Amino acid sequence: MMFFLLEYVVLRLAYLLVTIARTTGDHPRMTDTSGRQPNTTTHTIDDTTAGRGGAADRSTTGSLSDATSHGPFNISEQEIYERLHRLRRDVPSSTILDQPPRIPELTGRLTLRMADPTTEDPKTVSRWMNRPHLVETWEQPWPADQWKRDWEAKLSGTYSVPLIILLDGEECGYMEIYRPHRDEIGRVYDSRFHDLGFHVAVGDGAKTGHGVFPPLLMNLCDELIATNPPSDLIVVEPDYRNERLPRIALMNDWVDGGERQQRADRRVHLLGYAKTDEARERVLAGKE
Repeated sequence: MMFFLLEYVVLRLAYLLVTIARTTGDHPRMTDTSGRQPNTTTHTIDDTTAGRGGAADRSTTGSLSDATSHGPFNISEQEIYERLHRLRRDVPSSTILDQPPRIPELTGRLTLRMADPTTEDPKTVSRWMNRPHLVETWEQPWPADQWKRDWEAKLSGTYSVPLIILLDGEECGYMEIYRPHRDEIGRVYDSRFHDLGFHVAVGDGAKTGHGVFPPLLMNLCDELIATNPPSDLIVVEPDYRNERLPRIALMNDWVDGGERQQRADRRVHLLGYAKTDEARERVLAGKE
């Protein structure tokens, strides 16, 4: 009994350290493949369900430090790739940032907190994801243990940050803020390593359809870009059959990247929240 209690305390402390690091850590200085040097100064994160799709092809290219363990959960780099099926192995190491996306501190109706694999969070998200509206759009009706393993891998790397959404202080959904350049979506548009993306799942269907989430998410986009310089683009890629999200996004000046074949079994509608003309053109490049 004492051993399990000690193990729990260690994991909780490790989780708190990760949380602190992801809200205060600095971004590294790196050179883009285009030769541009990003500004790495840091600052202090609907009617929508931005589905992401579950399975993915697993590229075997690229090199891994297989024996090296990472993060508070002692997971090897090889295992991170095995658990996170959308994570690309063919991205040059020179374009991989050393820190995950920074999460802004929101103070309005919509707030975010880090998902914690050592608590009841995996059970809560599993329950949401097994509801019909999310089974169809996210395709991840996973059991709680699989969500736990997924978050352990995410919190051990720099690709994606799992979050719980709160509306007026009440937990109501799940979000991932990630780096599209390292994701399979980065293959179907002109991605850069500082681009951002997010997936949103509103677990409580009763909270959608009232016009509450769109303005809150638009504010989130501005805060997210301000918190992650030199980011100038946020992408979302709902299933191509999702008509609601593109309609809302385009009403709020998002760029329509059209339909893209993300992988053999997944076709999506690419949308971009672009803050520069260059970012806008990158979303439009390759539009069918």
